[in-house]
Amino acid sequence: MAIRIEHVGDVAVVSVEDVLTDGTKVDELKAVLLRIIESGGRSRVLVDLTRVQHLTSTAMGMLVRAYMQAIECGVALRICGLSPDVLPPVTWPPMLNGYESRDEALKALQEV
Repeated sequence: MAIRIEHVGDVAVVSVEDVLTDGTKVDELKAVLLRIIESGGRSRVLVDLTRVQHLTSTAMGMLVRAYMQAIECGVALRICGLSPDVLPPVTWPPMLNGYESRDEALKALQEV
């Protein structure tokens, strides 16, 4: 799994490639997200899952927990690019505000 971090304005964009199926990969993404969220350096975080091919319920649970931690730290966290083939939208927790495209999510984050 590859994780890339870039900054678009004041948004930290965390792009994930491959699959989020085993505990090691989920823990790796969790560590990256928590480091960004808890550092206080960014008030907005976008997790781009466009290139993720498979996502487990463990990974979704981690994303929900990261979202809750972001709220506690005053950080807006959003997700984009989660394909319905990977995880049907009906199963997304509404709090994650999934966006189809990266541009759409970045625009929404600028309004937060």
